[in-house]
Amino acid sequence: MNKERNEREVPYKDFDVLVGFALEKKCKINTDDYYVEYNDFEKEAWDDTSNTNWGKAYEESHYTILELLQELKQFVEKEMRCAEPCSGRGRELRRMLNDIQGWEQIDSCFELL
Repeated sequence: MNKERNEREVPYKDFDVLVGFALEKKCKINTDDYYVEYNDFEKEAWDDTSNTNWGKAYEESHYTILELLQELKQFVEKEMRCAEPCSGRGRELRRMLNDIQGWEQIDSCFELL
């Protein structure tokens, strides 16, 4: 039975599939959204970031994934104007453009290291 299946050719077919990827990145975020706490008795100070809005601070100095995809889309569209549509480069750019579209952000997480 396996031999018959391996010998039979089936055509490529489109299937609707929901895909998800979990990505993470370690980076520096520059913010003034914190308080300096002092302990006069022990003569020490520390930064209190317990109320810091890390999402907002990140977006002020970094691209979000969706912003990066939008920038990539603009780059690909510009490159497509210079590439022959039926060339290998043209097909690769069309594939990238198709894959750039349709993403939505479900969740985000910011964790102080």
